[in-house]
Amino acid sequence: MRSRGRDPFSQTRYDVNARAAELREKWDEDARYRLAGRIMAKRGTGKTLFVDLHDRSGQIQLYVRKDEVGDAFADWEDLDRGDFVGVKGYMFRSKMGEPTLHVETFTVLGKAVAPLPDKWHGLVDVEKRYRQRYVDLIVNTEVRDVFIARSRVL
Repeated sequence: MRSRGRDPFSQTRYDVNARAAELREKWDEDARYRLAGRIMAKRGTGKTLFVDLHDRSGQIQLYVRKDEVGDAFADWEDLDRGDFVGVKGYMFRSKMGEPTLHVETFTVLGKAVAPLPDKWHGLVDVEKRYRQRYVDLIVNTEVRDVFIARSRVL
């Protein structure tokens, strides 16, 4: 990104008007939504990408087309798991029935300083999970849900 003259840490504020969990339940097809979150998975090749975006409320799938975002599509190739992005677009249901946000514009909010553990292997070493608790909370939604529930009780 820096080779193309873009600073991945220049954005300091991004206003959102929806959360992932809300959009999965209900949306207006004519409305434009702004979301921000962490990239947890990226699939696709060529001119189309599917991205799993997680915010504090949950996860939503993004659909990114090179035709829509133009030259900025090259920035998606530089993005990795753990990076933060802000996206704007409209909702639709994919062929598989998944609620999906069709991205029209996006902003890189920040690059991850260190890569997240692999999705399939994850953090299997218990000692490492306790030493790097912040990574465990990012990667494992079950552990994060327990922490949130405990904080509400206490």
